[in-house]
Amino acid sequence: KFDSVARGTTLVAVLERSGLSDTAAGHAVQAATSLNPRRIPTGLPVAVLNASPGDSQPTQIVVQLAVDHFLHLVRGDSGWTEHDERLPWTTDTVAIAGTIHSNLYQAVYDAADSTLPRDAQTAIVLKLADDVYEYRVDMSRDLQDGDKFRVLAERSRLSNGTVRIGDIVAAQLDLSGTEIDAVHYTNDKLAGDYFDQQGRSLKAAFLRVPLQFKYISSGFGNRFHPILKLWRD
Repeated sequence: KFDSVARGTTLVAVLERSGLSDTAAGHAVQAATSLNPRRIPTGLPVAVLNASPGDSQPTQIVVQLAVDHFLHLVRGDSGWTEHDERLPWTTDTVAIAGTIHSNLYQAVYDAADSTLPRDAQTAIVLKLADDVYEYRVDMSRDLQDGDKFRVLAERSRLSNGTVRIGDIVAAQLDLSGTEIDAVHYTNDKLAGDYFDQQGRSLKAAFLRVPLQFKYISSGFGNRFHPILKLWRD
């Protein structure tokens, strides 16, 4: 079970709370050369494993530096040693298709309910709105009940079940019978852009939508003002 470093506390204090003596906790932190004890981020997950039979002090510490990056500290006869572990990602693609009835968020949630965790579903919505179609479609005004979407996205997974969404490979919006395709393309001279079925970039000289979609929530014809917290036309 992971504990965490709270605001105003130290990593040594967390280790002491988990059963290490003041001396052992200090030596463990000194052995963690990849950590700066004066710049430990608030919320850093830390787990202290139970001591071995016959040992009164815990002998292993696990610090989660990132979702795929762990620092292991192990106490042996010569003191504490550190070991860096990075979990491998497995990458594939996931296809989702559905019909929009209330808004894009709900349509993606309904279509991907058992395929992706909620944060990954949200990532797809934001990428569609802010990366793929930001210059072409206003997701808070242009969508109508019955419009359809299809999307093919890169999906990376860890063995612990964590899912991360990469680029949208291809997408299609059917807006009242008008299809807008988007295909991701990159080469040595192009960092990455989306093109429609005529081979034209979806980027325009000006933004179709003045605010990023993640700052608004859409009901057809309305916007949710992020400051006033009110629905507005």
